[in-house]
Amino acid sequence: MTRHALVAGFKHCAVQTTLVCLLFAAGCATTPHKSSPPLVIVGQESNGAEIRLVPGQEMLIRLITNVRDRMTWAIVGSMDSEVLQPVGQRTFQFVDSDEKPLTRPLEELRFRATGNGEVILDLAYIPGGGTLVDSSNRFMLRVIVDPFVTSR
Repeated sequence: MTRHALVAGFKHCAVQTTLVCLLFAAGCATTPHKSSPPLVIVGQESNGAEIRLVPGQEMLIRLITNVRDRMTWAIVGSMDSEVLQPVGQRTFQFVDSDEKPLTRPLEELRFRATGNGEVILDLAYIPGGGTLVDSSNRFMLRVIVDPFVTSR
C-alpha cells in the first residue's frame, strides 16, 4: 500500500511541476521586452547641431573621408565617458551589385550614451601621422543625454 501511495505522490508531484513550468513559460512569453532606443544616424549636414539621446542609445556619425591620402577623423581633446563613449570606427563605401562605388568613402564613428549630461563632440580631419595642427576640417556636435527627453 505504501508503494501505491509513493507512485501516486510522484505522479501528483510531476503534474504540479509540469503545470508550474508551463505557467512560468507563459509568463515569460507575455512579459514585454524593453525595446532599445533607435539608432541615431548623423551626417556631415549636422555639423554644429544639437543631438539628444537617452542613456543606452547609440549614435552613428558618417563623414566623408579620403582613403587614398590616408585622412581620418579623430576625437579632439577628452570626452566625458560618463556621458558618451566611443564604441567603434570603420571606413566603408556603398557599392552597387557590380561593386561600383555609389558614394565617396565614408568613415563611421559609433558612440553610446552612457549617462546623463552634456558633451561637445569635436572631431578633426587629420592626415595619417598628422596632428591637430595639420587638420583640414572640423566636425562638432553638442550631445545631450537625458532620460526624460524624446530622442530625435
